[in-house]
Amino acid sequence: MSFGATAFKSSKGHWGLSYLLGIPFRTRMSRSRMQPMLDQRLRWLVRHAAETIPFYQELLEQRDIDVSSINGFSDLTRLPLLHRSTLRDAGEAAWANDLPAQRRIIASTSGSSDMPLTLAYRFADRLRKHALGLHCMALYGWRPWHRGMALGSEALPRFHSLRRLGISRWHWIDPSRPVKEWLADYDRVRPQALHSYPSALREFCFEARKRGPLNWRPRVLSVGGEFCPAELKPLATEVFGQAPLIMYGAVEGGRLAFECRTHRSLHVRADSVHIEILDNGQPVEPGQTGSVYITSLINTVMPIIRYELGDLAAWEPGQCSCGLWWPRITLHQGRSGDVIGLPGGRRVPVTNLATIVGKSQNIRQFQFVRREEKLLVLRYEPYSDANASIETELIELRDTLPGIIVKAEPSGQLPRTRSGKVTRYIDQTRTDQNERQAD
Repeated sequence: MSFGATAFKSSKGHWGLSYLLGIPFRTRMSRSRMQPMLDQRLRWLVRHAAETIPFYQELLEQRDIDVSSINGFSDLTRLPLLHRSTLRDAGEAAWANDLPAQRRIIASTSGSSDMPLTLAYRFADRLRKHALGLHCMALYGWRPWHRGMALGSEALPRFHSLRRLGISRWHWIDPSRPVKEWLADYDRVRPQALHSYPSALREFCFEARKRGPLNWRPRVLSVGGEFCPAELKPLATEVFGQAPLIMYGAVEGGRLAFECRTHRSLHVRADSVHIEILDNGQPVEPGQTGSVYITSLINTVMPIIRYELGDLAAWEPGQCSCGLWWPRITLHQGRSGDVIGLPGGRRVPVTNLATIVGKSQNIRQFQFVRREEKLLVLRYEPYSDANASIETELIELRDTLPGIIVKAEPSGQLPRTRSGKVTRYIDQTRTDQNERQAD
């Protein structure tokens, strides 16, 4: 039996979307019913990797791991932890050799926080990934016949068969265009669901507030793809009449978690991904922060097993008041690598600095560039008044970074990644050091 045809039946006993996609899209399914299905899929995935993927064949042989001993997620810790650089160095050796090259669908991470990782999918894998994003929107109240707008984010299908079949009416806005054009498209489309990068939604809200009240408000407002700062929620509530719901995902694993309407934390998508939160390779207690590792059950060409994302999170104890049993996490401080070391050993997350700058209505987009050990430059796109002062923000940044010189550098449009993100932090001292070691 193939992975895509894993036997999942609907509550009425008929083969349905679960049969076609290999994912039980039913949030009411109990843990005891779902776990055997997930264990079955993991067993298949590990054996498939051992049979068809050179990278995993060599890795399992080196560690003397018998794949027949992996019977489910209770045995997952027998497998080694993986890092992005490991899979990136493996290249096509990390792809299944049972799929012809012309049938592979290639994608890559944005590279906004590290060198990009290239991934390969089957068509069915890609369909699963898009279906997960749409299912999260459906949990929020979106329906296939609703008009949707994606502001920068490519988490939802853009040029996909779902749209050609008429079951996805999503419009995508290029975030490199002027913000006034975003509002013009919004007025024209009148989306019933709006999904955006947090940074892009911030720009949209500032521009909308200057122009005047919106003549249309979506039923569903969500954000993802970047760390969501706390100050965005009251800003969006002022403009849209509701706070955005946070969706957590990654190119490597698709939709990983989503915030329910209680706004308390993020529910892990227990039907398609297994998340571990580890500190030095060991599980953390609820409430303690650790690094996020994922085992995704989506990609069969390039399996993602015990893979470190680079994000920081903590488990939320207890059950959510919404009634869903799926585990809950809280994200912390963006990515683990985005920290600035100060003299004396203290480390400040870049998200702390982004919160300071993000409150400024004189700054459209920004990034921090560490030029020297004691020099940090704030590069930013000013709004129409290029001479507007940001001295207040600079003073607060300098107070937060004692011993570091902070300078401001107005810029034209900052470079975007392929998906429209601005790289929030660039450490040129680290890059220069790596280049010296390579030489």
